[in-house]
Amino acid sequence: MLLTCSQSESFNRHIKSVYGEQVTVRSRLLEPNIDNGKLQIIHAPSYVDQLSDWLNAFATKTPVAIVVAVDSPNVEEMLNCAHCGVKAYCNSYMADPYYIQLQRLLENGQTWYPPSLLARAFDVARQSLNRSSAFGALKQLTAREKEISFAVADGNSNKAIAQQFGIAERTVK
Repeated sequence: MLLTCSQSESFNRHIKSVYGEQVTVRSRLLEPNIDNGKLQIIHAPSYVDQLSDWLNAFATKTPVAIVVAVDSPNVEEMLNCAHCGVKAYCNSYMADPYYIQLQRLLENGQTWYPPSLLARAFDVARQSLNRSSAFGALKQLTAREKEISFAVADGNSNKAIAQQFGIAERTVK
């Protein structure tokens, strides 16, 4: 059995079409309880004003796997949900096989996040790491070398940089 908290009739119909009698739907945002099932799907648009506080209060402290379903998934919201302890984040109206896969993974102690959003999150993380290593490299330069590096980064020609700093063009190269 699994519990869905939603105030959306269309979402409720969609979830019932996926899980049938296996799902119980409630309109109130309920405290996670293993007696209601090992999986609780929260339709985020139904609880815009309450969801953040609810997740902070319950998501990391419960044996129930919390799923946040949203109508328009995005990376930032996914990462915030994961930080709060949410085990899955998904599109509210995703296809049945994805919901079945999500359920199977969560029942086996795993997590589920949309692959396309995970790819974007990893891109952001990679960019952050590249920026960090670039700043580390800049720390090794003198103040003047940094000025020249920034002039290069701004796209100035080697000749213009050489003239600006009073150095030979080959030094800039």
